[in-house]
Amino acid sequence: MMNKKLDGQWELLTINSEKLDTNYSKFITFSENKEGERVVYSETINEITTTKSGNYALIKTGAISIAFPNSNFGSGYETETYDFVSTSKTDLVITQTSPGNKLYTFKKI
Repeated sequence: MMNKKLDGQWELLTINSEKLDTNYSKFITFSENKEGERVVYSETINEITTTKSGNYALIKTGAISIAFPNSNFGSGYETETYDFVSTSKTDLVITQTSPGNKLYTFKKI
């Protein structure tokens, strides 16, 4: 059920309840396919866009773990973990628990 709510593209609106700087934007896309649960981050800072893709796993405790191939070392993964604060078909609020501790608010586009 949660995969269906997550499926699609989300735009980041706030970090720690503060609006984003005008030169910063971030989008995250969740999708399910034959290869599993996929995620793509697209982040733009000062008109320079970086994109990374990886896999995600839902955790029964109400969290999500996202793993990206580690491009810095050529092997292994960098992992991010978030707790769900609230979810709906159009809104997603998550707290990053590893690394760091930030509150992110997204809107489905």
